[in-house]
Amino acid sequence: MGKIDSIIKFTLKIALLLFLVVGLTYLVACVYGNVKAMDSNPMDIPDQEKAQYKITIFNTGNTLFSDDVEREGNVVTLDCYWELSGTEYKHNKETIPLDESIFGPISIKRR
Repeated sequence: MGKIDSIIKFTLKIALLLFLVVGLTYLVACVYGNVKAMDSNPMDIPDQEKAQYKITIFNTGNTLFSDDVEREGNVVTLDCYWELSGTEYKHNKETIPLDESIFGPISIKRR
């Protein structure tokens, strides 16, 4: 009976050690992932004075900012807008028409 007890104790010690190693690895990975996620968030959203409207295209998930937005029927036209490029917002001086029949619902909110 003594040999079985020692085998069980040894197995439990190994299982506890493995559980601790996996738990610590998971904890470190979670903290590291959250820190990296915060670093990659765009922090240069245009000022409210420059872009009074936030335009969200639901089918693509894109968010654009603009100061000049016009809606005629299903078409939303933006003149001079900001879009996310990589990790920062880039200003485009072009006019872009967005058709809801192509892009799906488009939300326009005043900031």
